[in-house]
Amino acid sequence: MVILIIEKLKLHLFAVAQNDSDLIAAINSTYGLEIDYDEYMRSYTWVMNSTINEYMFSDESTKNCADLAAWAENAYVSGWGYINGFIGERNEADRIRYADNAELMLWYLNYNPTDKVFNSDYNTLVYTKQGGLDTMQDVAGLHQLSRKR
Repeated sequence: MVILIIEKLKLHLFAVAQNDSDLIAAINSTYGLEIDYDEYMRSYTWVMNSTINEYMFSDESTKNCADLAAWAENAYVSGWGYINGFIGERNEADRIRYADNAELMLWYLNYNPTDKVFNSDYNTLVYTKQGGLDTMQDVAGLHQLSRKR
């Protein structure tokens, strides 16, 4: 019974707080703490970076572009940063997850959403370079239009 009351109180604090400052003040006064905004944000960032949204995948049975895009969006929304050679692990200094471009894709390929575990099936991302940035179109479809004339 006591645990149920505490859980309801916690939910109530989150429900009535209009913003982070109000929530921090409510937590501090309810539990006799002295959490400042920076400490709150470090803890919040750590929690956000520790979780993977299990509902983001449209088809857990296969790897696909839509789920890769959702994976990248989840990394962005969760505040991941960029460090060359990182594969999604958390930097102990600031508690933020980091990945570089290729490793972000490898981490997605190695994640099994059904079992919620990572494996090591893929350890190298192989691609074929099709051209430099100077060969990219500035406007989608412009190159195709000019070739028809």
